[in-house]
Amino acid sequence: MREFGFTSPVLIDRDDTIIAGHGRVEAAKQLHMDQIPTIRLESLSSVQVQAYVLADNRLAKDAGWDQQILKIEVQNQQHRYFSYGIRGGRDRSDPPNRGLGRSG
Repeated sequence: MREFGFTSPVLIDRDDTIIAGHGRVEAAKQLHMDQIPTIRLESLSSVQVQAYVLADNRLAKDAGWDQQILKIEVQNQQHRYFSYGIRGGRDRSDPPNRGLGRSG
């Protein structure tokens, strides 16, 4: 967020309950952000909200990295400095692929 901005709004229901984006909200808190972009999905029923939450979490769980493509992309970016990790940045001595997800 510090590097690229808040590029993916948090999804909330009509009662301001988070549907998707819990991790982004936690990251925003750590960055002391007092406002974040949201999209209110007022037209969804409670059953649809539950289904969306399950589908969104399943997609995240099933996501993976193509390790060969990841290696190439990281090597292409090594001469540039920006935060790869999700733990608040990386030190130049850290391996550049640390914190980039899991293989799948």
